[in-house]
Amino acid sequence: MQLEVYGIYPTADQVALLIPAANGNCDALVSMTVPDDQKFDEMTELSMQLAKMQGKTWLQERAAAEAFLRASVEAYCPENLALLPTS
Repeated sequence: MQLEVYGIYPTADQVALLIPAANGNCDALVSMTVPDDQKFDEMTELSMQLAKMQGKTWLQERAAAEAFLRASVEAYCPENLALLPTS
C-alpha cells in the first residue's frame, strides 16, 4: 500500500474511508484556483483543517497531511505528480 511508504499504517476499517478521501484529494488538487506551485501547500493546510474539524488527530500533523496527499496523488492520479514539490 502506498501509505505505508510514508509511514502511515491504517487499520482495515480506516482504508475504506481513506480511499474516497484520496480520490477527493486528486480532484481538489487540480481544481484549486491558486498557482500550481502553491497547490500542494494549500491542499496540505486544507487537509489539516478538515482533519481537525473531523477529529482525525493523525492527519492534523503537517508531515502526515503531506504524506497522505503525496500517497493520494501517486496512487490515484499520477498524472498530477508535477504538482508535488520535489523536496
